[in-house]
Amino acid sequence: MNIRLLKRQDTQVLEEYLAPHKAECMFICSNLKATGIEYGGSDFEGEYFGYFDKHDGHLERLLGVIVHYWNGNVMMHAEDHDVLEKLILHLKKNIGRPVAGILGPNIQAEHVIKKLGLSRLSFGINSNEGLYEINLGALNEFNIPSNMKVVSAQDVPKSMLIEWMKSYDIEALGSLNDETLEKQVQEHWNLRLQKNDSWVLLLNGTPVALSAFNARLIDMVGSSGPCLDSS
Repeated sequence: MNIRLLKRQDTQVLEEYLAPHKAECMFICSNLKATGIEYGGSDFEGEYFGYFDKHDGHLERLLGVIVHYWNGNVMMHAEDHDVLEKLILHLKKNIGRPVAGILGPNIQAEHVIKKLGLSRLSFGINSNEGLYEINLGALNEFNIPSNMKVVSAQDVPKSMLIEWMKSYDIEALGSLNDETLEKQVQEHWNLRLQKNDSWVLLLNGTPVALSAFNARLIDMVGSSGPCLDSS
């Protein structure tokens, strides 16, 4: 068997595998850094299954990974199609929790959806999102008009942030406006405000836009827009 559940001692091997691909694996890299490789049910934890090259009966190079996270989302990366195929089949046989979503490079994600038998299901959202990698040194500084100001999300009413996110989840993701959504959004902002990595644009003192990091590494951050590389 070339596939196994990754353990703590595999962390460095996985980090080295992901390093050349981290712009397209930001969520995996960020979650791994935040909570480690072993699953206990807490936020951002997942079950990481790795496919290894096998030589003379010994597992050697890591060639791909598929992860089932605490919230049900599945993420993956494998450059070789056959490796990805085997990882998907292994995941299908070895998970006991529901799948809530599939996130990853488009071709790979589509293959996971197909092989897990999810193609005919209705999705809250099923679309390709452009991925942009930008070196911060290449950005031009922009002086915002005097009637605009960027402030920390901690400086605006939490109730407004909650209503914004509920509206977004309902409109963009097809969520139901119920108690479950209310609880999820409340928990999201309880955690997000502790991290202090969300900002609000004010126009004449009125909040009009929100921006936040959705993944963070030592030399790179991911946002709802481009991927900003601090190197």
